Amino acid sequence: MAVVPGAAGAFRRSALLAIGGYPTQTLVEDADLTMMLLRAGWRIPYEPDAVAWTEAPERLRDALKQRRRWSYGTLQVLARHHDVLGRPRYGSLGMVGLPWNLLSQILLPALAPRVDLVLLIRVLQGNGGPVLAVLALAAGLDAVMVERESWRLVACAPLLRWTWHPIQLLAVLLSFHRWLRDEEHLWTPSRRYASVRAVAPTPVDDAEAAAPGSGAAASLGADTAEPAAAQTPAPAQADRKVHA
Repeated sequence: MAVVPGAAGAFRRSALLAIGGYPTQTLVEDADLTMMLLRAGWRIPYEPDAVAWTEAPERLRDALKQRRRWSYGTLQVLARHHDVLGRPRYGSLGMVGLPWNLLSQILLPALAPRVDLVLLIRVLQGNGGPVLAVLALAAGLDAVMVERESWRLVACAPLLRWTWHPIQLLAVLLSFHRWLRDEEHLWTPSRRYASVRAVAPTPVDDAEAAAPGSGAAASLGADTAEPAAAQTPAPAQADRKVHA
């Protein structure tokens, strides 16, 4: 787990105490906390069947504020843990986890609109067939096959490419500019609409709850973090990602 999302995370109290509690140095405390736990030797497994409900931004302004906060916070985390990036001695954290945060939160949002522009030019030149096929394939593999969403979302592929990607680019550029100037970025919460209607959780019987590897974190639909076998026991904990 490169990031234990704050909207769906569970941690062992002893693990948090061992690393000094929740960090407050960045705008993305979930990503920063994940880095700290992994650096301390804790292992954070992924629970694919965990379910968590969270409310996503419903207005463009709120979505942009959220993305700017994520981009700026990711830059803070990368700067704070720069000594880990690309270092084999830190294992998957240095070679996969932190590089993935850089790629997914900064580089891809910054580069994707340039690829989209090339595709748009091809469409305007009359080569729309292959372009639309590429868009449909991308939407199908991601939204439908991986996330198990409706096939109707394939029709929204052009909208994703030519509206949402430029918004992500804007968020990254604004955040990067502010970060380079060492300007403070304050937490700006999005408006909430109480639109989430979660179903009641499935009861867990006593035998299952007492089984090894279960417990409160698992029954709440979150992942559990455990110390690496080679580490001296010093408790920890984690979660499942829900995309906003």
